[in-house]
Amino acid sequence: MINFYIQDDSQKIVRNSNLQQLKATSPSKMLWVDMTAPSQAEREAVERYLNINLQTGQRAQEIESSSRYYEDENAQYANASFVVMQCDGGLSVEQVSFVICGNVLISVRQIELRAFNNTIRKLYINSKLYANCFHIIVAILESRIDI
Repeated sequence: MINFYIQDDSQKIVRNSNLQQLKATSPSKMLWVDMTAPSQAEREAVERYLNINLQTGQRAQEIESSSRYYEDENAQYANASFVVMQCDGGLSVEQVSFVICGNVLISVRQIELRAFNNTIRKLYINSKLYANCFHIIVAILESRIDI
């Protein structure tokens, strides 16, 4: 699943999940591309749109064991662990990959996470506080700490 968040001319943040609309959206309007268990087609569409290569799950795990951050000439990449409480009361750790390409945040995760849902709610409540992708990633990480 893919959702992307665009800031319109009135500073309001609008969500869209239509992959065809991604191609028609100017990267200067794009703030965040949030991918949950993305299909290969969704990954490839984002890679073409931003002219980057997203990490594979295997690559993210390799990086996770050695370093949580790296960058190349096109983007900055970071990996973070999110602790999730299971239905039986146990805990599991879910990995999330973040990419910042220009002023666009890309997040890649395999499951719904409360920190993301909280951040999305905040985006809609006061979108003017989230003028760029850096504000969004900070909000996600703050929500992760607060949970």
